[in-house]
Amino acid sequence: MKNEDDQFLYNLSFEKEDAGDDFGALSIRKRLYDKNNEDIYFIVALGKSYEKLGRYQIAESYYRKAIEQYPKSEMASLHLYNLLVDDKKMNLALDELERYMSVSTSEIYLEKLARFKNL
Repeated sequence: MKNEDDQFLYNLSFEKEDAGDDFGALSIRKRLYDKNNEDIYFIVALGKSYEKLGRYQIAESYYRKAIEQYPKSEMASLHLYNLLVDDKKMNLALDELERYMSVSTSEIYLEKLARFKNL
């Protein structure tokens, strides 16, 4: 986070989400993203808001944007992977697993990859 105001709003968005105010969380996250659309935390949080609201295509686009800017981000990759699995896009989920493992390592992903291969 670049400043205390952004940190406060970012934390507030999670409080809103935890309280069930998904639209309030989305509103704050849009504002943060509009202010700084290169901060991975803002990008992923915005994707998470859209995912919670059932807007999977929009969520996927934000997760992919985060990955494009930060290819080694396990956080962004895991959000995308889990979204794709939940949306029954198993081939795309496997593609993301393999993409991430080609640029980084992850114990979590090694376990997921082993489960995929045992299906």
